[in-house]
Amino acid sequence: MNALPRAALLDESSHPPLRVVLGGSLARCSDASFAIRRVRLAGIDLSPAELGPLRTCRVLIGRLDAGSLHDVPAGAEARGPALERLLHFAASGRLSVRSAPTTGWSPDFSVLQGITSGAGAPTSDLCIVGCHYFYEPDPPDGPALTTILTAPAAVQLALRRFDALWASAYDVLPAVAHALERLLSIVGP
Repeated sequence: MNALPRAALLDESSHPPLRVVLGGSLARCSDASFAIRRVRLAGIDLSPAELGPLRTCRVLIGRLDAGSLHDVPAGAEARGPALERLLHFAASGRLSVRSAPTTGWSPDFSVLQGITSGAGAPTSDLCIVGCHYFYEPDPPDGPALTTILTAPAAVQLALRRFDALWASAYDVLPAVAHALERLLSIVGP
């Protein structure tokens, strides 16, 4: 994936799909900040290349439901290697996860910073607004719209909003890491 236009709209039938665009951007960025209201741990399937260059990855979730952390979703056995990578990433010190249950946002959004486009080329930033998924999703019930913005003013506004939410949230990485360990003990690596 090379340079994106100042704005792009993707849906569930876009080529390349959001998963490819997101993964390609992650593989070339230094810092990522995600504000996602609901995260399904067993649904995250990031490759070593996508996690490798990240110096920091901040994930803000809207609500941490302790019961859902212990659910083993159908098909989780096939996700063992991805869960193991995620647990290793959680232990690396580069991942921070916080919950902001008293503050909501809509829609989900993220900011990817320091995206390189080649040797010696300047870096860029982007903002993703709307549906986020880190795996190939099942066919949705309706449109799954995602907007990608590269305009600096839009990226900075999203980052300021993220930082304000982040400041009022609390650390839940230990609970997430424990849930990953439990899932791995059930499904195996």
